Amino acid sequence: MKKILHSGNVILAGFAVMLLFMSYLVYSCISNPAAMVSDNYYEQEMTYQTVIDARHQFDLLQQTVTMKKENNEIIFFFPDSLNRQVVQTNFTFYNVANSHQDYSRMLKKSDDGAYHFSHRDFAPGSYRVKMQIESTHQQNYYHEIPLSI
Repeated sequence: MKKILHSGNVILAGFAVMLLFMSYLVYSCISNPAAMVSDNYYEQEMTYQTVIDARHQFDLLQQTVTMKKENNEIIFFFPDSLNRQVVQTNFTFYNVANSHQDYSRMLKKSDDGAYHFSHRDFAPGSYRVKMQIESTHQQNYYHEIPLSI
């Protein structure tokens, strides 16, 4: 009995158990598909690159979009330099807490550069307003503004 519980045998048994456990971990990692990796990740990256470029174009403008809340309305004012180029703008109101309350609306160019939204269209909460602006010069702009209702 003393020969089986020799310290060298205990160390070898511990090493064998460790190898079996590591082999199990490697097998379980390989057998589970990686949910974070998409089949068309390159296409998605190229699509997102257009958002990065549009954000950069917006940053090059001298003025920015302003927002005002009054009379149960949310009003976005585009600067004249941008409003002259606008063809249409996609406003996406992304609700941070509940994606079921997201709201999206495509608006054509406004002559005065003011875009109106009613408070009744939104549930109270915190929103992130994402504006994708298409312009006449084949140049797109992208801007985000936080909003609390």
